[in-house]
Amino acid sequence: MIPRSKRTSLGPKIARHPNHPSLVMALRGLSLERRSLLCKGTAWARLGLAASLLWLGSAVRASEPTVEIVAPTPGTPIFGETLIQARTLSLESTTEIELWLDGKRAGSLLAPDFQLWLDVGAENREHTIEILAVSPAGVRLQARLVTPAVHINDTVELKLRQVFATIVNVRGQRILGLVPKDFELRDNGRKQRIVTLASGDIPFSAVLLLDGSLSMRGSPMEAAIQGVRSFVEGMNPFDEARLLVFSDRLLAASPFTGSPDELLAEVPSQRVETGTSIHDHLFWSIRLLEGKLGRKVLVLLSDGQDVHSVLRMEVVAEALSHSEAQLYWVQILDAQGLARSRARGLHSFLSAEEILQQRDLLRRAVQRSGGRVLEVRQPEEIPQALAEVLRELREQYAIGYYPEPGIEDGSWHRLDVKVQGLGRRVQVREGYFAPSQMGGDR
Repeated sequence: MIPRSKRTSLGPKIARHPNHPSLVMALRGLSLERRSLLCKGTAWARLGLAASLLWLGSAVRASEPTVEIVAPTPGTPIFGETLIQARTLSLESTTEIELWLDGKRAGSLLAPDFQLWLDVGAENREHTIEILAVSPAGVRLQARLVTPAVHINDTVELKLRQVFATIVNVRGQRILGLVPKDFELRDNGRKQRIVTLASGDIPFSAVLLLDGSLSMRGSPMEAAIQGVRSFVEGMNPFDEARLLVFSDRLLAASPFTGSPDELLAEVPSQRVETGTSIHDHLFWSIRLLEGKLGRKVLVLLSDGQDVHSVLRMEVVAEALSHSEAQLYWVQILDAQGLARSRARGLHSFLSAEEILQQRDLLRRAVQRSGGRVLEVRQPEEIPQALAEVLRELREQYAIGYYPEPGIEDGSWHRLDVKVQGLGRRVQVREGYFAPSQMGGDR
């Protein structure tokens, strides 16, 4: 008979040597019940050992150094100034990660943030981002991300929103060369992450509204036509404009074009008529821009005295706030700074006082849209004012962000844009209406 001390020491030997001859001898000396318990204990020991090995393997893998790209996120198109950010795991001693864009070395991501703002260009294309680091053991660690191009049918799904902003100093001079970290953008009070920032030659579609009433007779009309021609001549190949000449009715209209000759082909240089319907034609111009992609611009050349419109300015302002268009107003005054035409109760529905109130609402609508009013007192200043509008459009910033998901109820969203630095002023539209579940933007 096997002594108790010998039997208790068999467990470890059995676990280590399951086929040892002593195991067979020992099992023969045990009852069937004891044999079953011993075999079960052996199986549990094997399972425990296997689990320990699996845990050890996962722990070793978790401790292996790795790098990964955390910004931009997968599936996000990138344009202009873009934040590139990496993260390291078990790589505490690393202070620099190489950054490659489309197969070319683009810079370095430095500890502790491992991030860099990089200008990837304005071209709508696929980009390949690669990062490379070397572990203390000399192992090369890499991560790769391919960002897609934007397709037209993806626009609604991506819901990227662009805000066009002009930044000026205390002297009214525009400030150029800013980067995303200089901006803070809030949508309904909630800070947003800026994913794109572009400036310069961003294509636009413009409607130029030229007042053809009696107040424009003679040199003002000639100067306005000259200014319109210079404006179109200064546009870039992907820009387009349409000209509407109006009084109390439409006098001439061009198609959207980039050709000055085509734009002015139907414009009578000396033809003017009585009456002015600014509101009605401004409302129609907003509708003309609805199907256009990209930046939308309205430029009004008039003294602002509307005496024949059916629509009130409140209706036009509401339509403008629902659009993405910026409104610029070249207000044509006389030498004393007064409107060239006078409100003398010519309107069928409004008094002279109400006409002036409507003009003030027009000025307010300009500001809310992110545009501005340029006052001119001499006809020769009209081409200069139009040239200034074109320069401002060229020097605007296009700030891109993805609004946080919310209820698509068509509600108003207030926009606040701030820029670092003293004495800097931001000219930007006040807000926008969110999409509606009833079918797109209201």
